[in-house]
Amino acid sequence: MAANILTDRGVRSAKPKDKEYFLSDGMGLYLRVRPSGSKLWVLRYTNLSGRQAKKSLGSYPNVSLAHARKLALSSRESLVRGVDPQSMQSEAPATVQDLFEIWMKQDISVRREPRGAYRLRLRAEKHILPHIGNDSLQAVTRSRALTLLRKQVQQGHKAQANVTLRDLHQMFNFALAHEWIPTNRIASINKIEVGGRNAIGSRYLTQEEIRELWLRSNGPCGITTQCFASIWICISTLARIEEMSTVEEQEIDLAASTWLIPAKKNKSNRDHVIHLSDFAKKQFEILLNTPRDGSRYLFKSYRSEKCVTPKALNFQISHRQDGESELDRNSRLREGVRTSLRLPGGRWSHHDLRRSGATLMALLGIPESTIGYCLNHTSSSGTLIQVYQKQRYLSEQKGAFNLLGSELARLTSAST
Repeated sequence: MAANILTDRGVRSAKPKDKEYFLSDGMGLYLRVRPSGSKLWVLRYTNLSGRQAKKSLGSYPNVSLAHARKLALSSRESLVRGVDPQSMQSEAPATVQDLFEIWMKQDISVRREPRGAYRLRLRAEKHILPHIGNDSLQAVTRSRALTLLRKQVQQGHKAQANVTLRDLHQMFNFALAHEWIPTNRIASINKIEVGGRNAIGSRYLTQEEIRELWLRSNGPCGITTQCFASIWICISTLARIEEMSTVEEQEIDLAASTWLIPAKKNKSNRDHVIHLSDFAKKQFEILLNTPRDGSRYLFKSYRSEKCVTPKALNFQISHRQDGESELDRNSRLREGVRTSLRLPGGRWSHHDLRRSGATLMALLGIPESTIGYCLNHTSSSGTLIQVYQKQRYLSEQKGAFNLLGSELARLTSAST
């Protein structure tokens, strides 16, 4: 039978159907595609008793096509030596420490930047491995994991405990996908039981920081045109990053100076109209004049036909606020660029820009109720009152956005 029939692209693009099906790579190696969308490598062979047998080689993409071929070849070679592949456990980790090293090598090194992988290892070597590293995978129960995590909480590190919980979830899900454990016992642990919900942020940019950010974002910081526009659209329209990254050309009306965010794209589940100040319109004009290969998305991804993800925009911003510590020096950016968007008040994110715009509105004397409507916050009043207030505040929202845009224009023109 011919070997190496499948391709990386074919495996990656294999779509689920109503019933599971198999794609053959030849020599008994198959990709099993389930209706849920999960993909599992399977080796079919004739065992030493002359009966048909099969062995799981792990899930895709945790196990790549090339790696699956190596595992299949190793299994076939063992069969020639008189050893049933089912009895081979060379890849199965004996302890949590073994699992961690395999997970880092096969999964984390592929999915994360070196800087993120380095931080993950630091967390594990401090909070996980010293306590359960020498234990078998089956010995890690739900209660043991909770005890480990609550030690961090008692030390006052609630947010860090939630990050450690996320690491444990991902690592044991990796083990489950490889069928090294029958079930993930800690999968049911949630943040509420550990560090609680993440605290609501309070970071906002001062007027001085807005001036400095304008200079820095126009300097040699290396961000994309999309990322630059996203910063200033976010602060001038108070839009959420998820709403902004999915904006389509037909939702922007420059003649009417409006941006319609459909109900399906925002948290309030109702159409939200944002008045575009002259400052905000300039940012959208940048996007409208940027080539998009005919895509309807203003924030078109460079890697696909879809829109860019919020994570991609935040990634550019986050990794230009790094410091000089050892783990920050693992950044792939050169020294001047990796600190190019750092501001005096500390680290900031896209959501802080939304809060900064709202804070600036308050400093300009705009009523809190009007700011709430500009933010598209849900009202606790009845439906009839909401409709009345929506009409009542449209003109006030327009005035608020124009005032905000004028102030941003003043701050940035002074910086220029």
